Amino acid sequence: MIMITCKDCNKTLKTRYSQRCYSCAAKKRVLDYPYSVLQNGNKHYAWKGDKVGYTGIHMWVYKTLGKPDTCEKCSKSGLNGKFINWANISGKYLREKDDWKRLCKPCHVKFDDIINKGWDTKRRQILL
Repeated sequence: MIMITCKDCNKTLKTRYSQRCYSCAAKKRVLDYPYSVLQNGNKHYAWKGDKVGYTGIHMWVYKTLGKPDTCEKCSKSGLNGKFINWANISGKYLREKDDWKRLCKPCHVKFDDIINKGWDTKRRQILL
């Protein structure tokens, strides 16, 4: 091992590879290559655009619109977790802020008409 002093903070290092201590090297990496700026949105290597799946679009909605706490239909407030959701208006799951609204669980079930859709699916399975 060779004793070297860090270029930035002058700490003594026992290494033969680095010229900076760990903390100074980490700071330099962040300044030279800010991951948070370069890898957000459509600059990220795995960006799918409009071909994103169900989970990905919901992650985008929560990141963009935040977590709701008041229902837009019945005006219940103080809701959290599974009792309030972002409901898709058009049914096409677009990346548009106007295509989503906050609904509590009972209003979301009525809005999506889940009960009748479920029975339609069950009827189709019986007929096939």
